[in-house]
Amino acid sequence: MFPLSLFERELYKKVTQLNVREGNILRILIERHIETREALSSGAIAAVYTEDGRSLSSATVRNVLHSLEEGGFLEK
Repeated sequence: MFPLSLFERELYKKVTQLNVREGNILRILIERHIETREALSSGAIAAVYTEDGRSLSSATVRNVLHSLEEGGFLEK
């Protein structure tokens, strides 16, 4: 295995600190963005994401997106 660069170590540290919801929403966001090459709304993410069989509101997704933005994972 190759040694990690400083950037990779810092990124790994950040990613491992995400909670399950943040990690899942970030994964969905990245996958859908790659598939469509378009920005996604919180409503579009809420439509495909469920926790324990329940959907999240778009407001909840917006709060998570805001948290991901503050953590440096997203940019507007």
